[in-house]
Amino acid sequence: NNCAGGLAVGASCTINVTFNPSVAGAEAASLGITDNASGSPQMAQLSGSGAGFGLTPVTGTSTSATVKPGDPAHFSLTISPTMGFSGTVNFSCSVIPPLLGCTLNPTTATIVPGQPAMLAIDITTTKPSTIFWNPGQPPSPYPYRLSLLWMLTLLTFCLAFRMKQGPRWPRAIPLLSLLLLTLIGAAACGGGGTSPLPPVGNPGTPAGIYNVTITGKSGTVIQTVNLTVNVT
Repeated sequence: NNCAGGLAVGASCTINVTFNPSVAGAEAASLGITDNASGSPQMAQLSGSGAGFGLTPVTGTSTSATVKPGDPAHFSLTISPTMGFSGTVNFSCSVIPPLLGCTLNPTTATIVPGQPAMLAIDITTTKPSTIFWNPGQPPSPYPYRLSLLWMLTLLTFCLAFRMKQGPRWPRAIPLLSLLLLTLIGAAACGGGGTSPLPPVGNPGTPAGIYNVTITGKSGTVIQTVNLTVNVT
């Protein structure tokens, strides 16, 4: 302003006001001028509108959803330009465990004046699951039988070799018989089933109320919407 000092009767000065909108849409303020005239301070009402965009639920939808574990929560928002706004808006989603994830479509939108757009959001949850380890199916006896066949073949060669050694070969019969019985017993034990282990799994997303924040940003213009997911 150039209002330094006093003003003579009939004189004037100029006060310049800069409007820096903090939100998209209309704003109001007042300018007070202190003087020695009656009614001081003199008040001047100011108004202005900031160009930007708004994020609101699509008509007929809500910002809250109730789902079962494993089911997604669907939301739809309208992107509405205000005061001739145009530009690119980038969207992000703040989702924390135990929610599984958040999908935005689109993640970036080009907004033109007078043409609203739509943002689709899917919040995913985890479905309960159970895994059974070793359900008690008996393993195939084939590997054990094959090993036994090889050992019987080896014993046959040993017996034939001992018989060529003369009358001393009968002394090896008790030892070879014991070895044969041990192999048969091992094959029989190896062919049995095993006890199943306790099942393990994921209980899924616990029941509760979870908050998710959707943010749209274009330059210095930022809009947020809070969504609520109720897992039952």
